[in-house]
Amino acid sequence: MTSKQSKSDNLYTKLYASLDPNPGYCTESCYCVKIGEIVRRPPKGGWPDELKTKIEIKFGESEINVRITEENTGTVHSAKLDSL
Repeated sequence: MTSKQSKSDNLYTKLYASLDPNPGYCTESCYCVKIGEIVRRPPKGGWPDELKTKIEIKFGESEINVRITEENTGTVHSAKLDSL
C-alpha cells in the first residue's frame, strides 16, 4: 500500500472456477466463472504498508469454505459458497 487513498480502500478477493485443470489466467478460453468474492474493509488507521495474508479453501460436498487471515492484525474473514 503506497498512497493514503489505497490504505483506506477495500480489498477484494475473488474466487473463480474453471473446467481447465490448470488455467494460467481466467479467460473465456479456459471457461472461468466467478463463484464468489470476499470484501475486506481496512482496519482503523488504514492498511499497513505490508499486508501478509493466509488463504485457506476447504472443499466439501455441497459448499466451499474460505478463510482469510490477516497475519498482521489476526483479523479473520470467512465465507461459505454454495457449490450446487
